[in-house]
Amino acid sequence: MHNLSRRIAIALQHEERRCQYLTREAKLMLAVQDERVFV
Repeated sequence: MHNLSRRIAIALQHEERRCQYLTREAKLMLAVQDERVFV
């Protein structure tokens, strides 16, 4: 289980460095959440 967690963390770090994947997805989730609050 530790090995799997480590591999996922490395993959996420790589994608964040490559194309800011986590940053974009977090912003998208916050925007959707904000949209639902004001509807």
